[in-house]
Amino acid sequence: MEFVFWAAMVLGYLIGSIPSGVIISRQFGRRDIQEYGSGSTGATNALRTAGTKAGVMVFLADLIKGAAVVLLAGWLVGSRTFTVADFTFNAQAAQVLSAVAAIVGHIWSVFLRFRGGKGVSTFFGAFVVLSPLLAVICGAIAIAVIALFRYVSLGSLLGAVCAVFLLLPLVYLGWQPENYMLFALPSVGLILFRHRENIYRLLTGTERKLGRQRGA
Repeated sequence: MEFVFWAAMVLGYLIGSIPSGVIISRQFGRRDIQEYGSGSTGATNALRTAGTKAGVMVFLADLIKGAAVVLLAGWLVGSRTFTVADFTFNAQAAQVLSAVAAIVGHIWSVFLRFRGGKGVSTFFGAFVVLSPLLAVICGAIAIAVIALFRYVSLGSLLGAVCAVFLLLPLVYLGWQPENYMLFALPSVGLILFRHRENIYRLLTGTERKLGRQRGA
């Protein structure tokens, strides 16, 4: 029974590791997106280095990875459960842990010598399946910030952080499952860590705005 849970997490990591940015950007003339721009395999770098269509396609592909992992974990585990130290592993627990594994895979892909993207699109893909309404709210916040300030990193970070702040009171009130914090806290922590250079540039006023050319 425990094997199914481990299998769900391993599959989550492997699916998250699929280098969507590299694969898609190659179709738009970029031999390896990691050699251009920020070196990230995410949608923002794809947009800046391979064009708008590539950026949108990478965003959707990474979003689908997160959503697919959650759905797959739920299907694999089904009604199976087991308990360790008073914690019950069920389909919901498998979903949130597999989602975190997918984000780890996206950031440190086994197919890219443990390099990758920054995890935001994969995070939101998983969040859409787990809590659609909250995901839409956080996504709207991210889009609004990007539209107003033209900083993709700022919008991505605020959208992800809002997920934690929205979930905390709802989990406390019992309106959202406690397991969702096992997804939100480590995932947002990873996203913040992966954006540490962006955070520094935002604080020092050197972060590139969306649509601004390098050196402009």
